[in-house]
Parts: sequence; structure tokens; C-alpha cells
Amino acid sequence: MQDELNALFRAARAGELSAAEFGHRLAAIHARHLGGESGAEASVNRRRRAEEAFEALGDTIEHHHALERLAHELGIGADPGRSRD
Repeated sequence: MQDELNALFRAARAGELSAAEFGHRLAAIHARHLGGESGAEASVNRRRRAEEAFEALGDTIEHHHALERLAHELGIGADPGRSRD
């Protein structure tokens, strides 16, 4: 599950997803890996918070902080697969 969440985060960071695509992909990851628990209140709330964090992303000075929040809500580190210059 972590690999898929990391890939989702990388796609979000790169601006490759719409809000709807992000939500669908996250729900599918949860359904695959959590099964019936994906419908539990805790999982639903986590997806909602992650979707809110995703929607907060933008081309503003707060972009970095929004990415950190998104990583937190996905339960991953904020730096998966980041290229080093």
C-alpha cells in the first residue's frame, strides 16, 4: 500500500491529477488494501482529510506546506521519489 500511496503523492506533487482523479485513486488503493475497513469511519475520514489537503495544493508560497500536509494525511514521508538536483 505504501508504494501506491507514494506513487499517488508523486503524481499529486507533479500536478498530474485532478481532484476527482486523486479521490478515485485513493479510494481504490484503500479498497484494495483495506478491504471492508476502507468503509470504516477512520478510513473515510482519512480520505476526506487527504482530499482536502490535495485541494489546498496550488502554485502559492504555501505549496510546500500543503504537500507536507498531504503526505501526512496519506501516512507517508513528504519526500518519496523526489529527484535531487
